[in-house]
Amino acid sequence: MPDYIDTLNSHYGARDLMTRIFSALESTGADVDNLTIDSLGPMEELHVGGRMATLELGRLAQIDENTQVIDVGCGIGGPARTLAHHFGCRVTGVDLTEEFCRAAETLTKKTGLSDRVDIHF
Repeated sequence: MPDYIDTLNSHYGARDLMTRIFSALESTGADVDNLTIDSLGPMEELHVGGRMATLELGRLAQIDENTQVIDVGCGIGGPARTLAHHFGCRVTGVDLTEEFCRAAETLTKKTGLSDRVDIHF
């Protein structure tokens, strides 16, 4: 792996990210074995406007089940899962941080959206 990838991952990566995410979810009363888009909502769309902005952009872009979306800088995959869930589209998420991608894959699988969301490091 090139040095810059190691540097990016050591700077932005969070050790035991899934353990921390599951702990945070459990503290809100969420069942980590039966996650839904709604149970993840408060913690996974940390961008301006949050989930409402993702949904509005999806409506404005007229995304539907025939649309293929790429989410560059997908982090733990919140907007990718939101678009796939609400609009039925297929989403490819890409992020430079390996730990975020692993978390995105785990959360996507646990929400039953692996058939519509692919995450790549």
